[in-house]
Amino acid sequence: METTVLRTKAAAAYLGISGWKLRRLAKAGRITYLSDGDRTSALLFLAADLDAYLQRIRHAPAAWTAVPSGAEAVPPVPEGPAPRRLGRPIAK
Repeated sequence: METTVLRTKAAAAYLGISGWKLRRLAKAGRITYLSDGDRTSALLFLAADLDAYLQRIRHAPAAWTAVPSGAEAVPPVPEGPAPRRLGRPIAK
């Protein structure tokens, strides 16, 4: 079994984010990383851990209702109270 280890810059490119954002996610415990415990040591990331992170943050597409061909698809309307408007009402 081959294990791919990436340094911070390569791991950030793999995820499509900046190195700083990756470091923040790692220090916050959102992404697993390897380190020897020294504050100045480089952070290392396993490709499998990066793939697991991508799966956790993946959003499923919204449910769409089936429509006859030629008609426009409309997303379902969420149930519940109407959203509140922010700000002052506009005088007419």
